[in-house]
Amino acid sequence: MRNCKQCGKFMPNTRIHLGYTKCTRCSDVEKYSAHIVYPHKTGGYVQPVSSSTKKHLQSIDRRSTSGKTAKGNGSWDTWLKAYLKQKEKSNVPRKKVYRRVVQNDMISVSAAKEIARKVFKKDGYYAAIDCIDGLFKDEKISILTKSKINNALTWVHSHNRKQQKILMRSL
Repeated sequence: MRNCKQCGKFMPNTRIHLGYTKCTRCSDVEKYSAHIVYPHKTGGYVQPVSSSTKKHLQSIDRRSTSGKTAKGNGSWDTWLKAYLKQKEKSNVPRKKVYRRVVQNDMISVSAAKEIARKVFKKDGYYAAIDCIDGLFKDEKISILTKSKINNALTWVHSHNRKQQKILMRSL
């Protein structure tokens, strides 16, 4: 018995093994459909459902691909449309932007190095570092200048006195 009971046409072995006696054209069993469920932003899964259930789920699901989305009083889409419409209606004048002129009271890098060199010769390494920190706090030098001078002072301080005298000329 390899033929359909209703139309008499050939039927594949797979349908016979599954217990069907009619071919797919003559069958009265409703074809399954699928609905994609997204419990989170990603990672959706497929849920097998009947065709009528799929149509109903698509009509109430915002993420559905059918183009028809849920519309209701509490719907995000409805709220967004109303918000954008209200935004277009309101003609609130924009705030004027005032530009603040910044005065540049900073001293040059060479002047800051000269100050650091004098303090280093007179009072030593730690006083020179404190002096450079003070210039930075008073916004007389930038953070980049401060770090360059601190690095140079630390490098000089890591040598002995004889080498320090030679290196201070190059600072």
